[in-house]
Amino acid sequence: MSADYHLITGAIMEKITNELKKEYPENAFPYFVDNSPVPEVRAAVNAGLGALGRNALFINKKYGSWVFLGEIVTDKFFEPAKTEGDVCDGCEKCVAACPAGAIGENGVTPEKCLSYLSQKKGELSDEVAEKMAENDCAWGCDVCQKVCPMNKNAAVTPIEAFFETARPFVTSSDSIEGRAFAWRGQKVIERNLAAVNDIKRSENK
Repeated sequence: MSADYHLITGAIMEKITNELKKEYPENAFPYFVDNSPVPEVRAAVNAGLGALGRNALFINKKYGSWVFLGEIVTDKFFEPAKTEGDVCDGCEKCVAACPAGAIGENGVTPEKCLSYLSQKKGELSDEVAEKMAENDCAWGCDVCQKVCPMNKNAAVTPIEAFFETARPFVTSSDSIEGRAFAWRGQKVIERNLAAVNDIKRSENK
């Protein structure tokens, strides 16, 4: 897990908008990273940057679904770039692999999604804790991304900040400050880690 992608991506977006402001001082260029009034996935698809996967994630030909989205909103008109078209072929591997059965004909049901459930406050149900333990994950869920054919040969990011700040795992004694999941609070992470560890210990007895 790297440092909070909001911070890394935001720093890049700020540099871009500063250059745009120099070039077009009469125009506005506010930027957003995961906090926009614009539906980011749909905007990226409409811009021709990729496709909407069955798992409701944005999929790009080069990077698959391992991407973070941000956008710059402006009152300056630019000619639209050429689009690259769809990349999701509807193979439904994500549908079959979803550990919670959250992906269906009409998209993703958040209330079933393991990623969504792992981020909720309150107590974890035994079922959710067991599914998290099965997938060796105490936050979120990447199963649908791991089985996606578009991620098989996804390019590696050239952004060094993601590597420089990366940690292979998190323990209950680690500070989560500066990580993307810090917004939910330390207690939720500690709860998840405790639940997963309890199950793992019971299995090893």
